[in-house]
Amino acid sequence: MSELKVTGERVNAFRLERHGLWPRVGSLARAIEGCGFLPSRESAYLGLAARVEGFCRADLDHEVFTEGNFVELATSRGYSLVLPRALAPAFLKSPVAEERRLAEESLAKAQVAGLNREVLFDAVEDVLGDEGLPIGDLRERLRKTGGQTGFLFAKPGVLPAALSLLRQAGRVARTDLTGPLDAGPQVFVRTSVLFPDLEVETLDAGEALRILCAWYFRVHGPATRADFGWFCGADREHAAQAFEFHRPNLTTLRIDEFPYPLYMPPAGVKDMIEFESRMPDPVALVPFGDPWLTSHEGRTGRFGRREAIEKLGVGPSFPAILVGGEVKGLFSIEAETGTVDLEWFGQPPDNILERARTMAMHLGTFVKDEMPDLTPLTLPGPQGDVVVYRLGR
Repeated sequence: MSELKVTGERVNAFRLERHGLWPRVGSLARAIEGCGFLPSRESAYLGLAARVEGFCRADLDHEVFTEGNFVELATSRGYSLVLPRALAPAFLKSPVAEERRLAEESLAKAQVAGLNREVLFDAVEDVLGDEGLPIGDLRERLRKTGGQTGFLFAKPGVLPAALSLLRQAGRVARTDLTGPLDAGPQVFVRTSVLFPDLEVETLDAGEALRILCAWYFRVHGPATRADFGWFCGADREHAAQAFEFHRPNLTTLRIDEFPYPLYMPPAGVKDMIEFESRMPDPVALVPFGDPWLTSHEGRTGRFGRREAIEKLGVGPSFPAILVGGEVKGLFSIEAETGTVDLEWFGQPPDNILERARTMAMHLGTFVKDEMPDLTPLTLPGPQGDVVVYRLGR
């Protein structure tokens, strides 16, 4: 099959528009549809402030907790995402072999036999009932059940392992039931309670991964097969099976001198080829964990320059200054004053600097008005400590 050649600049311009990063959009639903998901909590608000004109924190909370169009869901591999409600079963049931292996090892170490496992699983669901419980409360209630069940749950690692296996089976989820996202605690809840209108438990794991694969290449393409496997967390064999199922319906692309083929549905390719950027080198400020940075194994390596990789490492997710979709620096926020400081990897042209300052003023005003309790959190980075943000003092 012939391959289509496109430039990284065209891909970035097209994806920036789809993400709602340039130009910004007027609809929260349109923004999330374009970027596919949001990191939860602080970064969800900051990510939408970068995408949606006139966005307020309450807008997202309304869509999640009142309308129910989106759900905050802790997926495998430790990520918490805000994503379309209808996509939740595919995320929950996609197999993550490493997570399952670790859970199985924990139960084996605690000498929990096969029959006892079912007793444990049923006990967790019985205690959860029709409400959601944080893990601490769940642990205490299970220990008080007494007998063999209480004894087994008292062993280190048994409850997390049981919850891990229940999550992969689609029987239990971890989410925020009460909101708002910046304050509501994440709790464990039975999926039949959380998603009464969705068939989660009965969804086959292989089918779930195929659903996720189709969605991934439609929303995040062009991408490699390895990108998909990395994103979904599945082992190589299962990810390859899902990819090969959809491969006949994907177009192969080559981007500049990138060594590996990338894939995208034909409809998306057509839209991208016909797309014309409205401005050269648009500027955007995206927060920690933003989909632009985390939807591929190495977004900077795919569509950027080596200088950014050297600064941030593969798969950067720190608060980033984007110029034409490439990471060109970091930013920091002083919430009380609404000040956003820009730290460039190299001195930008005056027109780029002016656009970035405009974006910084917009973000600073949003934070000062909507997130004055935003506080810095220092994380280690490839080139030294990097500051991200959390809500609350």
